[in-house]
Amino acid sequence: MRVGVLPVILGTFLALTAFSSAAVAAPPNFDPNTTERPRSRGGVGFFEQLFGIGTGGSGPVPRRRVSFDPRYKQGTVVINTKERRLYLVTGEGEALRYGIGVDTVDLAECTKRGIYVANVPDYCIDEVATHALTLILTWSRKLPLAQQTIKSGQWDISALRPLESPRDQVLGLVGFGRIAQALCRMSRAIGFQVWAHDPYVEKSRIQKRGAKAVSLKHLVRGADFISLHLPLTAKTRHIINAERLRDMKPTSYLINTARGELVDEKALQHALMEGRIGGAGLDVMEHEPPDSDHPLRFSERIVVTPHCAWYTTRSQKELRQKACAEAIRVLRGGIPKHLVNKAALR
Repeated sequence: MRVGVLPVILGTFLALTAFSSAAVAAPPNFDPNTTERPRSRGGVGFFEQLFGIGTGGSGPVPRRRVSFDPRYKQGTVVINTKERRLYLVTGEGEALRYGIGVDTVDLAECTKRGIYVANVPDYCIDEVATHALTLILTWSRKLPLAQQTIKSGQWDISALRPLESPRDQVLGLVGFGRIAQALCRMSRAIGFQVWAHDPYVEKSRIQKRGAKAVSLKHLVRGADFISLHLPLTAKTRHIINAERLRDMKPTSYLINTARGELVDEKALQHALMEGRIGGAGLDVMEHEPPDSDHPLRFSERIVVTPHCAWYTTRSQKELRQKACAEAIRVLRGGIPKHLVNKAALR
């Protein structure tokens, strides 16, 4: 049984506005600067009222004070702070990532202090997969080049040659989690051959999903599109570096809807300038937002979107509901459904 004051952090996710009246209905007369909670069900009622969700369940709920102190004191509930890094939570309780990636949380320190770290790994799956497929098809049909042709006053397809069919192209997935599997299903439906590399997924499972399990080297050297679907760790940072960009085919394209730091942007910039790859489609950058004079903003061989792959009105609602449900689960004395640091249970 875990005791003590519960700090819950609903972390940064693109500086969303959790209290936006257009997205959520706050309780009547709610003051976001208050240090008091609605006096119902010990804090659970606060989440249910604020986000309009029904969590179900019954039984006693610990009565804990909820505050909005951004200094992360014990007992603090910080909803959607604009802080970009979340490294330390004091006291016992839960650090809840308002999103999927936990690279912004100091897992070792939280585990050391007995703090549960949870995230929401099962939202926006189809949204990100669809966005990745959109970037892939953008370059498969060479739409940026077609647009440039029109803007230059021309009306012909010479700049698009050669233009290959998806049935003659290979999509390589680096990482084969939920999003990559959804993308595999979508891309195979329109004809792409799919290769996948993930050392943590059995080859039989990859094959069962309709992809061919290959080594990373084979994928990088042979795929027409390389789409990244990895968490950011010390091992995966700059997994796409100058060496791997040199190994890519000159007609291939890099797609990243995962984490910006998976790609060495300086190496990518040089590869694009020198024509060593066909182009790129990025929804994430190493530093967001990128500087106004960032070279990748102006390259004709790259399509950049503002870290929006996760977003639809449905996914935003789903994220809020699932994050708050996790918080409520721990407020009731339970264990997070999506516990990242299972060592904290010891």
